[in-house]
Amino acid sequence: MKKTELTEEQQQQLVAKYMEEAEEMKQRHSDLQRHSRAVLAAKLAARRRQKEEMNKEAAMKKELKEMSKKQVPKFICKGETLLCTHVFLLPIVLG
Repeated sequence: MKKTELTEEQQQQLVAKYMEEAEEMKQRHSDLQRHSRAVLAAKLAARRRQKEEMNKEAAMKKELKEMSKKQVPKFICKGETLLCTHVFLLPIVLG
């Protein structure tokens, strides 16, 4: 028997070691994939929450703007008298 030749037992040990390492690599790959999916799902959920929050803020700003437009008194000038068309304010007389 030459030095480079392996016995049947040594060959089986090498194959078993290779299969074990291959299984470990497969498991690590699976773990990394699962982790990556979890990270991606968390990022997407955060973006969705952020977008929902931005939409709520935009809707509130729009509503506040519309409300302020309705409540701003409108003045009409007639001669020396400044008339207010807003129902809650009294007319203001100039001069």
